[in-house]
Order: sequence, then C-alpha cells, then structure tokens
Amino acid sequence: METTPTISIRKATPADAEIISKAVAGALGDESSAYYCGNDFLGVFRQAARMPHTQYSYANALIAEIDSVPVGVAVSYDGEKLKELKPPTLSLISEMTGKMHEIPDETEAGEWYLDSLYVLPEHRGKGIGKKLLEAVAEKARVMGLSAVGLLVDFDNPKAEKLYLSQGFSCQGEKDFLGHAMHHLRLFIHNRDVPTEPVFNAHHKEEYPPMHTVEHVLSGAMVRLFGTGRSVSAHVEQKKSRMDFVVDFVPTDEDLRKLESEINRVLDEDLQVSYSVVTKEEARQIGVDLNRIPDDASEMVRIVRVGDYDACLCIGRHVEHTGQCGHIDLYAHAYDPETGRWRVRFRLLGETFG
Repeated sequence: METTPTISIRKATPADAEIISKAVAGALGDESSAYYCGNDFLGVFRQAARMPHTQYSYANALIAEIDSVPVGVAVSYDGEKLKELKPPTLSLISEMTGKMHEIPDETEAGEWYLDSLYVLPEHRGKGIGKKLLEAVAEKARVMGLSAVGLLVDFDNPKAEKLYLSQGFSCQGEKDFLGHAMHHLRLFIHNRDVPTEPVFNAHHKEEYPPMHTVEHVLSGAMVRLFGTGRSVSAHVEQKKSRMDFVVDFVPTDEDLRKLESEINRVLDEDLQVSYSVVTKEEARQIGVDLNRIPDDASEMVRIVRVGDYDACLCIGRHVEHTGQCGHIDLYAHAYDPETGRWRVRFRLLGETFG
C-alpha cells in the first residue's frame, strides 16, 4: 500500500537557485523568457535567485520538500515592494544579456503577489502545489494583507482551474508581456497573529512611534536588568505605561538609567524591519514564543529594531528609531507584593508623519 508522502515547507536559500529558476521560467514561458533574457534564460534566473533583492530572489521563495529533497517552489512578495525589486532585476538582465526592456508592473500595493509556482514533474499530483499555496496565503495573512494575487495566461486553463479550485476568483484581465492574462485573487480572512498582550490595538495601529518605543523599552529592560519583556502594557499616542516583573526594588536612578539607554538607541536611528519566519527559526534567534496560543500559525512575523531587539508583532512601526524623538520616563511605581514595576512614559520631539 502506497503511503502519502509528508510534505514540509521551508524558506529558500541561495542553494535553491536551480529549482527557483525553473519556477520563474515556467511562469513566464520559454518564449517570453528567451525574448527578455536570451537563450540562457535559466542562467539569468539562477543568478537572480541567488541575489537577495530581486523579484526572483531566494529571499522571496518557499521550498516544498519530501524527505528533505526539494520538489516544489513558490516565489511571492508584497506587491508594494515591486518598485524596489524590479530595478535590480532588470539591471541584472541588462548586465547579463545586453538587453534593456520596459516591463509593465504585474502587481500593486494591497496584495501579496504569487510570481511563480512550480512542482517537479515527477512529483505532481501529490498535493504539493496546494501546500505551497497554503503557505503563501499564510505569509500574506501574517503580513496583514487581505489577498494573494496572481496572473494566469488565457491559454493556460488547466492552471486557472487549479487556482479557482483553491478559492481564487477572477478580478479582471491584464495584458502582460504580450499575453492576455486573468488577474486572480484569493481573499484572506485574517485572524489575529499573536503579539504581546494587553495592547490597545486601536492606538497601536494609530501611532507607530509609541509602539516602536515599546519594543525598545522591553529590549532595554532585558539588556539592563535581565528581566522578561513586559507583562502588560497600555500604549497610547500621548502617554503610555508598561509593567515588568523585577527581582529588585527599582530606584529613581534605575529609571534614569533606563531612560538614557532608550534614548541612546533612538538616537542611533536604527532601521525597523519585518520578516516572516517559522516558529523554529524564531526560537533560534531568541524570540520569546511562550505566549503564542496552541493553534497559532507555523509562520510568525518578527519585528526587528536594528540588532537591538526582535519580537513577535503585527503592529505598525516607524522606519527608523530617530523618528520617535526621545522618551520621557516621567513616573514609576513598584508593588512589592507582585514584584511589578510600572513605568509611565511619553514621547518628545518625534518626527513621524
């Protein structure tokens, strides 16, 4: 009796360039690939896959494996990022082929774009494509986008049938690379992604500087005093408070030390970035997963403040810590019965917006 293979999904690495190149060529078709990239189009796509900031980069790819052997790949990215990914892609094509093309935008802000989906011929019919589609939809959900979008050629009804069977619907038509395409979308019903608890979600979404400073404050507590992250917080635009469990009696000097450390980090103007990783990858970089519900998704969203702090979060943040201005820790209180230290703070001189 034949057993059903176990399919696992992981993030791609530069070593996966070969299978990624096949996915991209399969999505474009040999004719279009050769027209834009020359006869060695697979070589061009392999090089693009090895680079970190192209449309076809390994950084945008998920790999399906059976028994640790790659059998499929999905290349996808935030449609809003196309304006950043396309120039280095076209520059590479020009450098390797001498060809310079004007290629229309295939996606836009507001959707997670599925650029390429490919399964090795000998492994088709095993549900691998479905698993990859589910993983791509999960990435979109974790990143807070409401839909996965893709283009499918009018002359490829078999592929369109597959996508429609997985919940995609046709949202219109588009001409791309000289081909008539259907624009399909899968709309995602987001459920909450775990983040640090007891946040006022409305204000967290409304004012990124204060929410970014919350991350820095938690990180500073861990670094300076060896505590855990906040056990509760109320984050507002004008004034906020956070509670920490500590094993010492905090003093005014401790408060000033904490304030100085946070402002030092803000003055460094560190970049705030996002990534979607597996739970295991999050554990490996030291992210606290203890508060994640048992039914949480396998993919989680990490927010990094330079190399200073990393934690789970789906809220909005500034792009650089310098936009937050300075923090003013204007009051604090310690409860000896619970060991909780409540810190109250506000921001001064922020430049966000």
